[in-house]
Amino acid sequence: FGFEEPCWPSGHPLLVAMPPHLHGQEQEVLATALESLREHTQQVDDAYHWRHRYENSPARRFFVPYVLVKNYSELVMASVGERTGLHVHVAEVCSATAVVDGAARRPVTFELP
Repeated sequence: FGFEEPCWPSGHPLLVAMPPHLHGQEQEVLATALESLREHTQQVDDAYHWRHRYENSPARRFFVPYVLVKNYSELVMASVGERTGLHVHVAEVCSATAVVDGAARRPVTFELP
């Protein structure tokens, strides 16, 4: 996977799966930060402009026309065709989240032993 071609905004919406251990206000803070990226989206005129102005720029931004922020546990259930189930996420911060009728409940978090 390379970045030889420019990323044209109309073809690259962004889906963000909200980590299961974030809930309530933490999710709102992250969603607001991601939405501010979309608001700063700039149209890239051509490949030359992209390559020479943005490729090496430390201030490079995401060029996305749309940001969808969804709960990771809800996406997991939807991906297997279910609306109700238990999603167990094993990572640095582990969690178990019940999903009922497509809506995630507050997760229980724990650390690996």
